Amino acid sequence: MSRIILTNEASTPGSVGSGKTQLYATSDGKIHQQTGTSSTAIATVSKYSIGWLTTFGGVSAASGSTHTITHNLGTTDITVSVWTAEDSSGTNPKKVEAIFSSASKSYGAFILDNDANSLVLQLGKDGHNTMSSGGYMSDAAGSPGWSEAGDTQYLKVLVMG
Repeated sequence: MSRIILTNEASTPGSVGSGKTQLYATSDGKIHQQTGTSSTAIATVSKYSIGWLTTFGGVSAASGSTHTITHNLGTTDITVSVWTAEDSSGTNPKKVEAIFSSASKSYGAFILDNDANSLVLQLGKDGHNTMSSGGYMSDAAGSPGWSEAGDTQYLKVLVMG
């Protein structure tokens, strides 16, 4: 089992149960606090990923579409990342942000609502943007849209909480 150990001592961290006061994370995502020889799990980070898809619950990931994503993490304290890629293997992934270039244009993705087990994702009506290595914005695949003819974009939604 791999773990990260944080300790308040200048010496090498002790093994779990060594009697040292420390925090450590285990591979199951739990953070433990050790005081003396006893240890208590104090936090758990869970994640949910939909994988690389072009439809969510029968709704195509198209410009302006709205999607309900059920993550069942049991908390409203979540962080959401939306990604796009060229294929279902995640080739050339890019993170999608909510960007409004003017009053009449909206690109990206935005979380409209969330509860303990689901969220509502709104895709921009004008698709998503990418940024060149020079820092210039351009439409995805040269023109706006989540799913252009001959240039289907796959999306991944990752929720952590």
